[in-house]
Amino acid sequence: MGLNIAIQDNNETTATSSSGTATRLNVAIVNEDKAVVSGNNTYSLGNSYIKKLEKDDSQNWSVVTRGTADSGNYQLIVIIPSDFSAKILDLNSLSAEQATISYEVKADGNQQIETEATKVGKDIVSDLNNQLVDMYMASILSNLYTAQQNVQVIANQQSGNIYSYRTNLLGSAVDFENNFPTLVTTANSSLTANEALIQSLSTFSSLYNTLDSSQQSFSTDLMSLVEKRANDSISYEDFASALMAVDPDALSTDLTTMTELLQDTQSQLETTVSNVSSSSTSGNDDVQNQVDSLTEQINTLENQFAEQLQVLQEQKDNIQQFAAEEVAKYYKDSSDLTVADLLNQKSDGNSYLATTADSYRSSLQSTTSVALNQLPAIDQSGISSLAANMTYLDASAADSLSDFSTDLAANFSSEVSYTPSALSSELAAAKTALENAKNDFETEEQTYTNSVTNATNSATTVKAKVSLTLPSRAGFVLDSWSYNGKTYSSSDTENVEVTLSDSSSSDNSFKFTYHYDTDTADTTDDSSVSDSISVKINGVTVTSADTMPDMTDYQTKAQAYRTAESAYTAKVQEVKDVYKNAQTLLNQYYATDDFLNQSVTDLITDIVTTALTDNLTIYTENSTSTTESINKQIDNLKAKRDTIANQLASLQSSNEAITSSLTSEINAVQSLQEQISDLKTQETSVSSALSDSDSTLGTLSSTLSDLLSSTSELKSTSESNADEASQVSTLFSSFNSDVESAQSNSSKLATDAQDLMAQFNKELEESGDFVGSFVKVLNNAYSNGVANEALLDFLSNPVTESSSSVKATVNVYRPFTWILLLEIVTLFTAYIFATYNVIQKVKDKFSINKLQETDILNTAVIALLAIIIGVILGSVSASRLSVERELMPSWVLVVTLFSLILTQGQYLLIKNFKAFGMGLSLFMTISFVYLSNAIGTTATLSGVPANLKKLNVLSILEETLSSYFDGQSASLLLLLGAIVAILLLIGVNVFVTLNWQKLLQKASKAEV
Repeated sequence: MGLNIAIQDNNETTATSSSGTATRLNVAIVNEDKAVVSGNNTYSLGNSYIKKLEKDDSQNWSVVTRGTADSGNYQLIVIIPSDFSAKILDLNSLSAEQATISYEVKADGNQQIETEATKVGKDIVSDLNNQLVDMYMASILSNLYTAQQNVQVIANQQSGNIYSYRTNLLGSAVDFENNFPTLVTTANSSLTANEALIQSLSTFSSLYNTLDSSQQSFSTDLMSLVEKRANDSISYEDFASALMAVDPDALSTDLTTMTELLQDTQSQLETTVSNVSSSSTSGNDDVQNQVDSLTEQINTLENQFAEQLQVLQEQKDNIQQFAAEEVAKYYKDSSDLTVADLLNQKSDGNSYLATTADSYRSSLQSTTSVALNQLPAIDQSGISSLAANMTYLDASAADSLSDFSTDLAANFSSEVSYTPSALSSELAAAKTALENAKNDFETEEQTYTNSVTNATNSATTVKAKVSLTLPSRAGFVLDSWSYNGKTYSSSDTENVEVTLSDSSSSDNSFKFTYHYDTDTADTTDDSSVSDSISVKINGVTVTSADTMPDMTDYQTKAQAYRTAESAYTAKVQEVKDVYKNAQTLLNQYYATDDFLNQSVTDLITDIVTTALTDNLTIYTENSTSTTESINKQIDNLKAKRDTIANQLASLQSSNEAITSSLTSEINAVQSLQEQISDLKTQETSVSSALSDSDSTLGTLSSTLSDLLSSTSELKSTSESNADEASQVSTLFSSFNSDVESAQSNSSKLATDAQDLMAQFNKELEESGDFVGSFVKVLNNAYSNGVANEALLDFLSNPVTESSSSVKATVNVYRPFTWILLLEIVTLFTAYIFATYNVIQKVKDKFSINKLQETDILNTAVIALLAIIIGVILGSVSASRLSVERELMPSWVLVVTLFSLILTQGQYLLIKNFKAFGMGLSLFMTISFVYLSNAIGTTATLSGVPANLKKLNVLSILEETLSSYFDGQSASLLLLLGAIVAILLLIGVNVFVTLNWQKLLQKASKAEV
């Protein structure tokens, strides 16, 4: 009765609160719609619909993300898909596809909420359909109205265009046609004038030919006359002048004197030639003797030169021996000459060696000693200790020390004293400072606490997705994080599934261990850089805390580390440099000894030998050139001797020729005297030529008169042609005027046509392309003459629905009867064994053992029976309720575990508390029936009924089995808790049995 009264009070309270305000559902709107660009506009129908819902207060609307909707307390989730706007606006497609609005009902088994949520979901889809149909119809009517307006505008513009064509283009075309008769008359007149012009030009051409012939004849005669006259005139004038200038007596005297001189010259030449001829015999003998003497001298010179070459060859053969003797003599008979001996040799007064080998070796030894004293150690143990302090940052930093030769350093230190430097202690101090700065900077740890309230107050079964947003500052490194007692790696930062802890639990906190990497840490105080760790549970940020609360302290530590790191790196590099420098100088020092001690005797000998040989070779080449020159000179002397003999013979021939020439000249002078005497006779002939020239000039004058007459006639004809050409010009002027008029009309006609075309183009643009606009209006309504059923269905119902219900009433109702059956069977089993004590009666027939005081046999048998009952009922119910095959083993296990809990628990109550325990068992069964979602009428529970439902084992089993129909199996934590409860109940049943009669007797005795 109490339970019934409590439930009735709960229902009345719920009804009273609901009657005051209309029933409102918590509706989550998940808008995933993406905006669509159509033409020049951007459409987002999902956002438009949400704006409308903001004005509706019939439900509790919330616009959230999908993750928040799934994890939140909402009775209805409406999902607008991402392609909602795209499909709604895809009206012109031949295969228009309906947009699907999905809604999900989360009634938790409450039939009333499920019905109301389903109704709201359908109303949303229906409302969207009505709005979109109105939108489509408005668009269609708008397009049709626009098309009608365009038709009217086109009709008006066509009338105006016809009027413009009639008044502008047609009038110009008629005027152009009337001008054609005048143009024909003008063309005929031009033709007549042109014929007269052709006839006049023919006559003029004939006269011009006559004039041309006369001019050619006149030009030929005139040129001949002028040329002849000029020649005759010049010859005559020159001759007359010369003749007048010459004195005949003086000319005769000069010619006589010239004749006498030529005769004297001829006599002297004949005498000289005779003398040469008489002495030619003795002269030839002297020349021959001189040539023989010259030949003998040349032969002597050739023999002497050959001897000289022989001497040079002998000297050349003995050069190498000579050079070796001279080198040994210069270096004081040294048996093996070295580079050191060569460099140490200095003569008085020379300056070609500023530094000797000994001074160079001493300088190199001093430099090497200074470099060696900069080393902190030269033995292998000291170097190994030093290398251990060099590899803190770079493991390969000390590799270069392995190239240092301790043997060479030891040999050198035996020659020159060695003092270690303080670099080793300085490096150790730098390393210690770096380690302290790094330890002070790198590792940090901070704990963030966030309480999360579990809506079902069952923290062991609530799962959530946790995502971390790490700081963006460079150098941040997350080492690990933990929650609810479980530690996660640094890579688990996105959608990590965790089990939420109760808000009162000490594990309800997030703990992060992190550090800043010293190699990449950013020490700048940049406000745009995030230094916070954010925690999101199911997409909702629950906490955000700063990882760097004190930037100044962080920068100070970071700068200290950077300074220590720089100092340590510089010191490591200094150690590497001094060892490298020392090794280089040691190698050079000992390599110098090898170089200075090598023998150069053969080298110096070869240098001297080569120099002398080259010198003698040059001398020999010069001697060869001299020999060739001498031979050439001898050949020249021989050639000159022959030339002289030939020249003597030629001279004699020349004298004879001169004598003959002089005789000819004398004869020529005598002939000249005869020609002068004939001069007067030729003068008479010139007078006759002048008379002929005058006669020719008379003829030329007559020809010139004829030419003047022809020129006069040509002038008259030319004037006539000019008059006729003037008449033709007048006619062509008139023709030109008519043509210009026609051209003006045609230009106007072209202009009007272009204007008309421009008006047509403008009309086409302003009309909005009526044909194209009209064709686009529902151009996909028919395909090949057949109505497009898909478009018609789309227009009538553009939005469809897709619904689902989380944990529907049927899913809760289905396991109810099986749970009730399990409770009845287990209660009957516990009652039989607790009341009749069957095992005890059987046990009394056997001997008593040590377990007689325990109830282990009853407990074991009950456990075995509970397992059998659980396996049978679990298998049958899973098959009858069509549980998914992969979930059947888990289903049977849960039923079996709860069968053990019910059997052992009810056995414990009935065995120890008798009727009171039986009453508790029955109360659990009745409360399960009253509070079950399968047949209960309450939408929500609060107070005592809610607490009873949380504690009722049967209600827990009902909730667990109902989740299987939503694809969720029992959690591992629930299974472990059930096993622990079974073990505890079995232990208590075995070792605890209350005997109330003995207890009452002891109590009564105590009172007496």
